[in-house]
Amino acid sequence: MAIRDSHNVSSITDNATGDYTVNFANAMTTNTYSLSTQVGNGNHSSNSRAFSWISGSVNGVRVLAEYGTGANSDESRCYVTVHGGV
Repeated sequence: MAIRDSHNVSSITDNATGDYTVNFANAMTTNTYSLSTQVGNGNHSSNSRAFSWISGSVNGVRVLAEYGTGANSDESRCYVTVHGGV
């Protein structure tokens, strides 16, 4: 696991298969932010994949990568962008 571009990301915690916490370097002002996410393994497979928001705080956000079947999945490409709220 590697942070490819760290805009306000201090670290990523691998909680379990496909279960990640993105830790913020600087706390958000509120936890009412929104996420843009994308996940995939780089292949053009027929298996659908999704990123789910599990929980969030001003210090980070926990997300889950899973197949369309609901099984957790470690993927080679996981993207999370956080947009500040009001």
